[in-house]
Amino acid sequence: MTAQHDSYTNARFDDAGARAGYASASSNDARQADSAEAMFRGRLSYESFSSGVSLYFSDMVSRVESEHDGVLARSWTLAINLGEAHSQLTIDNTGQLLLPASGGKVLCVSDQVQMSNHIMPGERCRSLLLTISPGMITDAELTEAIDRATGGTSISDVNMTERLRYLALCLAEPVSTGAAGRLLAESRALELLAHVFGQSTDKNRSQPSHLSHRDHLALQRVRDVIHAAPGRDFTLQDLATEAGMSLSSLKVKFPQAFGQTVFAYLREVRLNYAYERIVNEGWTITQAAHFAGYRHMGNFSKAFRRRFGIKPVDAR
Repeated sequence: MTAQHDSYTNARFDDAGARAGYASASSNDARQADSAEAMFRGRLSYESFSSGVSLYFSDMVSRVESEHDGVLARSWTLAINLGEAHSQLTIDNTGQLLLPASGGKVLCVSDQVQMSNHIMPGERCRSLLLTISPGMITDAELTEAIDRATGGTSISDVNMTERLRYLALCLAEPVSTGAAGRLLAESRALELLAHVFGQSTDKNRSQPSHLSHRDHLALQRVRDVIHAAPGRDFTLQDLATEAGMSLSSLKVKFPQAFGQTVFAYLREVRLNYAYERIVNEGWTITQAAHFAGYRHMGNFSKAFRRRFGIKPVDAR
């Protein structure tokens, strides 16, 4: 994967945006007099696979306040927010794409859409994009599926399971390099897509959950509370109160919305949180376990090994 750790000027950031699939891109900063001045600092990486899938990862910190506009052509894009803050884009000056912390969305574009966002100084964006453009795919069945999906412009939620989160983290922070690393990255990208397409198929086959818009908003609050403080000693009653619904309703409706029980979802969030801190931020095993809500190291090590296939010390 082509990766760059550097400072990014206006023009250089535009060029990176074009590689991510923008037909055109522009950046403006009313307070920035010198266009050669660095606007961002961080890392960008890009890879185009033989299967027709493009992978784009960014981990950038803004140095100035800026506005960004881009035109996204017909495509199917899986966007995953690996950061701890929500990310928001305006689409065609009307709609809003809200990408929650540790959340994912699928954006299908039938023709082209205008996208824009406003970034404040010190804001960090850590995201992964997997993009497929019709005409670039070698697999006939996948081509047909993408053609159907991009028949109209739409935004849909992705159930970010522990496996999807793990695959995204591996793509963002690859260990292997060279030919082996490229093959491994492509296999993980394709597995990610397979899981997301599988979720779409399951939704089409399943019966409606009959969740109201109010239920969805309430359950999203529960999810946001979990992501905001994974180490907190939650009880089901705490979360039911947060949602403004009864304990029994939470038990029934949370799996309908997110495909998992409350505590299965909480366990995934905690372990992913610990994994990311150990691998990317150099935390000790004890630190990661504590802030992920585990009070006993034995329980943490067992759960970690069961989910990721390795011991916490090997992840370091």
